[in-house]
Amino acid sequence: MRRPILTGIFLLAMLACRHRPTEQPEPVVPQTYTSFGDSAIAYAHPTAIDLDKDGAQDFTVMVPLIMENGRSEMRFVVVPALGNSTLLNGSLPASYAAGERAPLTDQSPLVWAVHQSPVLVAKIYDPATQLTHWNGVWKQQYKRSLAVRMQKNDKAYFGWIRFSYAGDDQEAIVLHDAAIATQPGVMPKAL
Repeated sequence: MRRPILTGIFLLAMLACRHRPTEQPEPVVPQTYTSFGDSAIAYAHPTAIDLDKDGAQDFTVMVPLIMENGRSEMRFVVVPALGNSTLLNGSLPASYAAGERAPLTDQSPLVWAVHQSPVLVAKIYDPATQLTHWNGVWKQQYKRSLAVRMQKNDKAYFGWIRFSYAGDDQEAIVLHDAAIATQPGVMPKAL
C-alpha cells in the first residue's frame, strides 16, 4: 500500500516540476501615445488629432449635419489629413478590440482608404415616422479602435484611435486615446 502511494507522490512531483521552455514575450512596438481624457465629441465641436505630436493636424473628428427631404443625419466622421488613411471593411470603418492588430496591407475586404472619411455612427431622423435611430459600426461599441495610417517622408506609420458610443440619449461619441508607431512599417496593438 505504501509503495503505490509513494510512487504516485513521486510522479506528481515530477510532473509538477517538469521544465517547460520559456516563451519569448512579443516585442512592444515603440509608439507615441496621446490621451484625450474621454472627451465627448458632439455636433459643431470638431476635434483635431495630432498623432505624432509634430504640430500638424493628422486627423479630425467632426459631426456634420446632412439634411435632405426632411430627413436629417448627424454623422460622426473621421477625416484624415492629405495622404493619411483609415482602414475600411468594405465601405465601413474597421473596428478593433484591445490586443488586436490591423493588417499593414490591403487584405480583402480590408482596404486602407485615402481621401475617405468613414462614418463611425450616425443619428438619423426619419420624417415619415418622426423617430430617430442610430446606425453604424460604432453603435453599441465600447472602447474600440479605428486603425489609421500616416504618410511622412515617404514612409508609412501605423496606429489607432479609440472611440466609444456615448449612448442613445447623448448626441456624442467619446474619444479616449490614440497612438502611432514611431517606427515605419509596424502596427501597434490596440489598447
